[in-house]
Order: sequence, then C-alpha cells, then structure tokens
Amino acid sequence: MKKLPTTCYWIAGGSLITTANFPVGDTSSINFSVRGGGGVRIFTSSRRSIDLGCHWLHISNANLGTRNPEFNGIQVRLGYHWFK
Repeated sequence: MKKLPTTCYWIAGGSLITTANFPVGDTSSINFSVRGGGGVRIFTSSRRSIDLGCHWLHISNANLGTRNPEFNGIQVRLGYHWFK
C-alpha cells in the first residue's frame, strides 16, 4: 500500500561567537543565522521515497560591527530513500 506524500516546513536560528572578527575586517565577533525551508516526501512504494526540498539561509552580524557583510543562500535538495 502506497503512503500519501508528506510535507515538512521548518525555521531555525542561532548565533556564532568567535575570539576574532568573522569575517576578518571591520566586522564583529558575534554573528547570527536564520534558516528555513520546506519540502515534500513522495513515496514511490511502501519502502522507497523521493524527497524534494528548498532551504534558505541568512548569516549576518545584525550591524554590531562597522561593516555587515551578510550572506544569503538557497539550497535545493533531491534525495532517494530505501527503508527497511
């Protein structure tokens, strides 16, 4: 019996504290990250599935330093699973 597709959404956050400014320069030793994403698991049989997902990531120092070289990234995922 095939299972129905399963969807998943998530958000997360965190911080990074270093002993030197990161990235190097007139920045800050404290940085923050926020990420989120979603995806779907589609069962091709009762013991196999394909996963599709898209994830977003943002890292910055929240203007704690003179410069704030933020980073934004997007990741697309594709996976195939075998279950026992």
